[in-house]
Amino acid sequence: MRSIGLVQIFSHAGAAKYEATLEKHHHLVCTQCGEVTNVNVNEALPLSQSIAHEHGFNDVDCALVVTGRCARCTDVPSARTDSVTGCRVYRISIQLR
Repeated sequence: MRSIGLVQIFSHAGAAKYEATLEKHHHLVCTQCGEVTNVNVNEALPLSQSIAHEHGFNDVDCALVVTGRCARCTDVPSARTDSVTGCRVYRISIQLR
């Protein structure tokens, strides 16, 4: 089904997801929780084709993946890596009532 364009595969961070190809779309991926959001970006293909043609490529397609933190995770403090231990360190505030 993938070879005839009915299904597309999206892989990120070692995981693969098969999606019905109803229309060309791209992805926003949250680097904190892993949420994937499908988005339409009409400018992605013409930009990719222009870049590819400058380098002698033909029959161009593109897949845009934008990473960042989603709205839900924006208020959650991100982890840092401890320079001595290499462990991920999270800063968490807890209020007791």
